[in-house]
Amino acid sequence: MECPEQVLVNTLKQTSEDTRMILLQSLSRRTILPSSVVNVASAWLNDCASKSLCIAILNLLGHHDNGLPNTILQGIAARLEDENRYVRQAAINALQGRADLTEGMLQGIAARLEHEDRHVRQAAIKALQGRADLTEGMLQGIAARLEDEDWHVRQAAINALQRRADLTEGMLQGIAARLEHKNRDVRQAAIKALQGRAALWLDALSPYIKPFYKALLQESFQEHIYWCASDHDFIVVNLRHIPLIGNQRNGKEAVVKLLLRKGATIVAMNGGRRPPLHLAAEN
Repeated sequence: MECPEQVLVNTLKQTSEDTRMILLQSLSRRTILPSSVVNVASAWLNDCASKSLCIAILNLLGHHDNGLPNTILQGIAARLEDENRYVRQAAINALQGRADLTEGMLQGIAARLEHEDRHVRQAAIKALQGRADLTEGMLQGIAARLEDEDWHVRQAAINALQRRADLTEGMLQGIAARLEHKNRDVRQAAIKALQGRAALWLDALSPYIKPFYKALLQESFQEHIYWCASDHDFIVVNLRHIPLIGNQRNGKEAVVKLLLRKGATIVAMNGGRRPPLHLAAEN
């Protein structure tokens, strides 16, 4: 039997801080929360002195799937500027996946992409991932994290950029440019981000065909990758086709010329068995 709503509210108001946190943690596991409980808990965000209590409130609100009033969302967003990094991270997590965030709130999350703490940077990327309302500047901010010093953040950036249909040619070229980065981990992050796309523009890739090929070649020792150059260019990564599209004739010619120079097999679309990229290339 669940505790009556008014009893919960009264208990939250009258109990000690330690007991209050235990109750909030227990309530955060519920799929549905009474609006009166949400209102009482969110009101404490404005002048919450205890960081532990503040985090418990944010976690509670983050698990509340129903729409939150704008005033509560503003209170959560205000905690993005909290001096405590764990509070900031909890605020980002509480805002993640909400469709009713204002551009100002999204900008507040995006500002955390350059935070000194890697957990906050990672949480910011995850909060922005999959949203259709990101500005080009926000996407550029995520792409910049491909060069992050921490591999958790780089992986989060890869996941956030993969398969997005709204990346401009300039953004794709910016990712491809990192194939020439001095750091191996950054190069690997870039190729993973490119491999995860539904299609690749030759126009964006053409200045980086050589490092792109080299990166794919290195990946082919770990994954099944081959490159088909015929009437239509495409790459196959673990049986998934990634078309190379675009109208730039020079880009296509550069692809074919490079593959021929490396000794790769050029096959027709209806050709037979194609070897992995590292077997099709010369030593």
